[in-house]
Amino acid sequence: MSNSEDTTDLNGADGENSPADVGHLSAQNALALGAQYHNSGNLSQAEGIYRQVLQTDPKQPDALQLLGVIALQRDNNELAVDLLTRSLAIESGFANVHASLGLALKRTGKIDEAIASFDTAITIDPNNVEAHLNLGFLFKDTGNPEAAVESLRAALALDPENRKAAYLLAALTDEMTEAPPEGFVEQIFDEHAFVFERRMQQGDSQLPQICRSAAARFLKQRGIETARPFPNTLDLGCGTGRAGAAFRDTTDTLHGVDLSLKMMEQALEKGVYDGLFQGDFTGFLNQTEDTYDLVLAVDSFLYIGPLEAVFSGVVRVLRPGGSFAFTVEALDSGNFALRDTCHHAHGEDYVRHLAAENHLDVALCEPIDNMRFGTKGTLFWLEKPG
Repeated sequence: MSNSEDTTDLNGADGENSPADVGHLSAQNALALGAQYHNSGNLSQAEGIYRQVLQTDPKQPDALQLLGVIALQRDNNELAVDLLTRSLAIESGFANVHASLGLALKRTGKIDEAIASFDTAITIDPNNVEAHLNLGFLFKDTGNPEAAVESLRAALALDPENRKAAYLLAALTDEMTEAPPEGFVEQIFDEHAFVFERRMQQGDSQLPQICRSAAARFLKQRGIETARPFPNTLDLGCGTGRAGAAFRDTTDTLHGVDLSLKMMEQALEKGVYDGLFQGDFTGFLNQTEDTYDLVLAVDSFLYIGPLEAVFSGVVRVLRPGGSFAFTVEALDSGNFALRDTCHHAHGEDYVRHLAAENHLDVALCEPIDNMRFGTKGTLFWLEKPG
């Protein structure tokens, strides 16, 4: 199991089925069966099997460790610390368990202990990529970029294809990086899918509501009072469907596009979209035969530097009189920059230039005090002349 910083929470996504009865199996065979469920994302079955093993042998270290990993995936970090510590008290020689404990300790704010756990993992196994990688995340998050760069370079030396390490290293050393490595965005959002909305709540993100309020002001400006002012709407980077839910009452037909299948599975459960399409923005915009009265991109440009291709694609599908509404992280100067958060920020002048170049009028341009976790942003509402 991976114990990377961007660990997935699958709690509640794997059904309510009762765990398999493994009383007739040896501990190792039962654990192997549990691991199959675990790796397929069925955490309820896996957890039930691991707990049955512990009922027979309360000090079975692998069962304790694997339950600790599930606790990590469910963001139950205090429980993860307890389970992983108990596992290591029985068998202390496994680097991956120390690395998992380091991640749990980091999330509970025990930074010095987390560093010690990652260091122990690396001492046991200098080739443990996850320990180097998560130590890089920890140093980045705690304001030690030099140490973060060192750890990330160590991870990349061991695994040159590691997308997370490569992109975070670029974010720390080259702010003009235009885009993440292929597959990075899909991987990140697949891993975050089941904790995404909870973390947006923790970060007090109200972006769908902010954009919906902007829509109301735009419609009032235009004197539009129809029940469905945007008959056909496209939600770029629809994710789990937060923006779609906010705009469902404004449209007859709502389509969503996203790279992450696991994010879209949650959007599907909301039942607000008439069509969901997996793919990248520009590919969809260049290929679709549909046209739209409103194109939304709410917090969707985090992993895109240059926006020229997005703008030209939006103009292609936008009907005369249609609107393009989106948010970006605010940048004081310049066109775009990759921050050490691995997010791109965009300058207001750059967006205005793209709007003019694509013959779009700026109807609204407003600051956003908090996109999520205190990040400043800008909301744009652009209009294609009728």
